[in-house]
Amino acid sequence: MPYSRRPGRSPRRCDLGCPDWLWRQSLQTRATPRNLCREDPAEKIAGRDLGCHIVVGHCRSTITAHKETCHGTTSERAVSGKSGNDVPAAYVTLILDETGSMQDCKGAAIAGVNQYFKTLRQMPARGRLTLTLFNSGKLEVRHRNKSVALVPELTAQTYQPAEGTPLYDAIGRTLAAAGKEALQETKKLCVILTDGLENASREYTRDGISRMIKEYERQGWIFVYLGADHDAWAAGGDLGIAGDNTVQFCRRDTGQVFDRLAEATSTFLCADSARPGQGFWKNTGKGSQKRSETNTPNGE
Repeated sequence: MPYSRRPGRSPRRCDLGCPDWLWRQSLQTRATPRNLCREDPAEKIAGRDLGCHIVVGHCRSTITAHKETCHGTTSERAVSGKSGNDVPAAYVTLILDETGSMQDCKGAAIAGVNQYFKTLRQMPARGRLTLTLFNSGKLEVRHRNKSVALVPELTAQTYQPAEGTPLYDAIGRTLAAAGKEALQETKKLCVILTDGLENASREYTRDGISRMIKEYERQGWIFVYLGADHDAWAAGGDLGIAGDNTVQFCRRDTGQVFDRLAEATSTFLCADSARPGQGFWKNTGKGSQKRSETNTPNGE
């Protein structure tokens, strides 16, 4: 039996914040007969040492599995300085083009992404990050709902542009997962950066992605489209992303765009409220460019 308690004592809610059903589920899904350690008293751990239910008869590996399932890993809790009962203040999703044309600005893209991560780590609001890298050879959700403090920097070895642009598939797969993970209480931001138009998706269509984005906006998500060397307003508009949340730029200005994104993200996360679909850049003093302006981040 994967769940047990001291005789005469009723189980209580987890002191770290998980509901009873999640505690039981974590044991049922992670525990095996080998984990129960009934024949090895030295491996048993008392419930008071865990800080959760009055539980006996489970080995340390099972208890660790429960704590990581319900409350995050030990390193995540140590970095955040918070218990698992606290709700992260932000959920940021970055969908980053890793196609062949990005090779021309590879160094700037790596530096810009790393600076953006640094900005997120320095914010007072605790946040979690999902990072998707995509091209027609791979579509990788590299970091999924991970504490920003634990996300490693990109390097020339971990960011290698190649092949075509399955933009719709990258957005669709990422949002399908993120929609199940982002809590209702958090501020939710999705940033899409690409330097080319869709040409390789197999699972999702433009209309399907547009409907998905509209549905997520109704749930409080903010979407930002960053387009290099193409008509970003037309491309973002086809996806249903507001023009106020769109930036068009040249590849050579990729670093400046990430600087601007970091500033706008900081303003957005620190604001008391947000209006889905509108005015992501409005408080940065660098509102989105008009079509008649040049392809630089600041319309210069």
